Amino acid sequence: MSIATKSDSQDFQSLLNAMHILNFTKNEQETIFKILAAILHLGNIYFSRMIDDPGHDLIQISSKTEIEWCSHLLDLNDQGLLQKLTHKVTEARDERLLSPFNLEQALDSR
Repeated sequence: MSIATKSDSQDFQSLLNAMHILNFTKNEQETIFKILAAILHLGNIYFSRMIDDPGHDLIQISSKTEIEWCSHLLDLNDQGLLQKLTHKVTEARDERLLSPFNLEQALDSR
């Protein structure tokens, strides 16, 4: 869809000019764009529920590709990111217990 009075390329150039005026380095600009891209990729992750036992949900992720892109952009381990999106970590007495999220918790973690 295009809007006659709106120009994405001009808006982007204005953003780059503002970053230059505010003395953002190229590295800082790249980091900002990576974070924004990762957020957009996270928004493309969809969860589905599989019932294992009554009262226990298993969460499946729609696309591992989105996890891989987010991990790459944020320089994270993709398995670690996947685990953070689908499990809660509880620490007690030097032990770590992983509890799977239900669908609503997984959506919130995203």
